[in-house]
Amino acid sequence: MQLLFMQHVIYKLDPQYGRACIISNGSPLFSGGTTSGESQVRRWLLENDYVEAIIGMPTDLFYNTGIGIYIWVISRNKRAERRGKVQLIDATDIWEPMRRSLGKKRKFISEEQAEEITELYHAFEENERSHILPCEEFLYKEYAVYQPLQRSYCICDERIDAMCEGQFMRAMHDPAKMEELRLIDEADRKDKEAKLLADLEAAEPVFEQMVQILRDNVSDEVWYDHKAFEAHLKKLFADVPDYRKGETPAQRKAVIEKVMFALSVIDKEAPLRYKRDGSVEYDPATKDTEIVRLAEPVEDYFAREVHPYVPDAQWFDVETPKVIRTGAEFPFTRYFYQYEAPRPSDELLDEFLQMEDELSELIGGLK
Repeated sequence: MQLLFMQHVIYKLDPQYGRACIISNGSPLFSGGTTSGESQVRRWLLENDYVEAIIGMPTDLFYNTGIGIYIWVISRNKRAERRGKVQLIDATDIWEPMRRSLGKKRKFISEEQAEEITELYHAFEENERSHILPCEEFLYKEYAVYQPLQRSYCICDERIDAMCEGQFMRAMHDPAKMEELRLIDEADRKDKEAKLLADLEAAEPVFEQMVQILRDNVSDEVWYDHKAFEAHLKKLFADVPDYRKGETPAQRKAVIEKVMFALSVIDKEAPLRYKRDGSVEYDPATKDTEIVRLAEPVEDYFAREVHPYVPDAQWFDVETPKVIRTGAEFPFTRYFYQYEAPRPSDELLDEFLQMEDELSELIGGLK
């Protein structure tokens, strides 16, 4: 809602001279995922070059809340030197203590300090309190990352138990959903709910029979050839009835594939799988995402951040006109973070031992 309010303010500003300062909490800086409305509003603000500066202010400035706040300086027509840039100002430690608290308000900003903050904005210079960055610095793209499909297969108790508790059971046989539908009066059930209940009831004995067949054929044998393992499962399940009435061969094959996947684990010793066109097939279970700034080539990012740890990972750009994977955020504190080395462990140990001796003396005095 704060970002929507900013859009409303921009709409009201004069196109030539309009400028506004809007106070917000930290949420509008980074809340929401790539495709969220918040991210897309931030992207819109940056692509239209409306954000002139963001000023981080101290906590405890208001009566009802102690949270930190930020001042967004919005402009419809930036000066030439500010175009395409955003100024971040850290004023979080510029404050004076109040002689007497008012609710949660324990700090205030004096006139001199207000002038100091204003001067940081007007100077538009790079220093320890002020960073000037291009708009593209805050825009990023989200990439899907997969590893090649390499799996080994085994009919063992551990994998059967995992199959009975994991996603496969929920997809093919869901006792909790079935019980939920049974609690609905038959007269009140919708057609869709009635059909789903019928399918689940039909699937229940079939699922149990398949699990029993697998338990009767437990073995230490590990399969690396998925086609051979598929043929083995088809032979084991030859007498198992259809999951659903009128099940087609394609649906039957899909059930076998789900059982295979449930009985498999990622195994880098397994051979690569290839599609019909000769390209490598990637494992959907390994899907991950990486956020890459638009200003940095994706190849450089993966060479530095991903491939040293997962050498065979492959990135995919899935953005289409209907699927937006470009977003924006303002990681304000990241630009002003200063590393502080932890105290040496020997020093901490000496302090702990000293505290222990003092505590022993205090306890001894109570006897």
